[in-house]
Amino acid sequence: STTVNNEKESLFYFMQVNDPQFGVYNAYGASFEKAMDWSKEEGLFRMALEHVVRLNPKFVVIGGDMQQYYPRNEGSNGIVSNYTEAGPMQVRDVKAIINETLVKANIPVQILPGNHDVDDAPDITSLNYYSNQWESYSKYIGGDGFSAHGGRDETKPEVPGQYYHFNVEGIIFIVLNSQLYYDDSNLLDSSKHEQTEWFESIINGIQGESSSNVKNVVILTHIPPFGASPEEDHGWSNWQIKDRNTIMSIAYSATKNASFNVGTMIYPSLWLCGHIHANAQYIGPVAATTKPVNGIPDGVTIEVVVTNSVTYPMEWDGVPAHEPLSYNEWLNVATIPSAGVAFQKFIVPDVTRIAGGPSKAGLRVIEFFKDGSYRHKYFTLDEIAAVQSIDDGSMAGSTFRSPLWNNNARNETTNNNAIFDDDNLR
Repeated sequence: STTVNNEKESLFYFMQVNDPQFGVYNAYGASFEKAMDWSKEEGLFRMALEHVVRLNPKFVVIGGDMQQYYPRNEGSNGIVSNYTEAGPMQVRDVKAIINETLVKANIPVQILPGNHDVDDAPDITSLNYYSNQWESYSKYIGGDGFSAHGGRDETKPEVPGQYYHFNVEGIIFIVLNSQLYYDDSNLLDSSKHEQTEWFESIINGIQGESSSNVKNVVILTHIPPFGASPEEDHGWSNWQIKDRNTIMSIAYSATKNASFNVGTMIYPSLWLCGHIHANAQYIGPVAATTKPVNGIPDGVTIEVVVTNSVTYPMEWDGVPAHEPLSYNEWLNVATIPSAGVAFQKFIVPDVTRIAGGPSKAGLRVIEFFKDGSYRHKYFTLDEIAAVQSIDDGSMAGSTFRSPLWNNNARNETTNNNAIFDDDNLR
């Protein structure tokens, strides 16, 4: 195992591979024949997973959007006719590569639901479609150090493949279907409330554990709750504000106790997301500076990390695809009301901004240590090809972060991501 300055001993590392989205490159303004060709995405996805197999992580998270064409057989360009089988075909081809690489190498894989997998505004039919396609990949992760899925409160069961949790050597991972907090207009309230109640039961169960049993807590979603500020406007790349505040209030409920002391409570430190086909990072207060969320103290901080697409990043507003979006760049793009408007503004006038290739597309490596601290780093596919092992050399430029944060966390720096400072948080 990796040792760092003879103080930190590596526990494990895993890899996050986001938004393969087979079909995205030719989806805009292409002919039918061209739109049905996603061979470039297949090549990049296979390349990424072959590097994953070579480096042999504890497990892999595929962060949603396996397909371009939605379960309702409609692409982002609105075309329906002739595309009836496109989505299932894209899923078939994604699965084939996963099976030929990760499954063959016995590397566990976790799949997250993305908006292209369940629809922007999912309904029961589209959710069932997704579960039928993917739940077998996430029902049981297997391998040493893992516990099978299962809520502590069995009256609030999880839904394999959509929302669930797993424990890897004391690091608790909680998967949420973020689409329920993005647009629930086609669903009865029960679907969202069931997930929210389940999430609360998991958080309550974690608070009942000792810190020796739970070293850290990580939340995994496709769409981030926010990317630049907890109080940013709702747009196509974040959650509805009311749901954002509800989940944050539950996740950090223990910190609202009168006896709260930063460093003594167990609460989520890290939130890993995708969706926008770009890199971004927020480190700062959970509660917005001007709109505190139900009494969460100022000292409670979080890191929200958004990771690029493994096939075709988007060069929003001309920002190079592998570089992180700044505070203002995130707000300019992510808070636009709909993806269609964002694409019309930033991508459609210059489709070369759908920027694939191994020099831009990539993946993230996240490493945990026995004290619960962690570090992470984004690698383009060209960069990961040169990595022989995950160690201090390959992870140079990343920053160690404590599992139980304090206000000093927001002052830490790293070479591979933008961090929004105090002035930007207001």
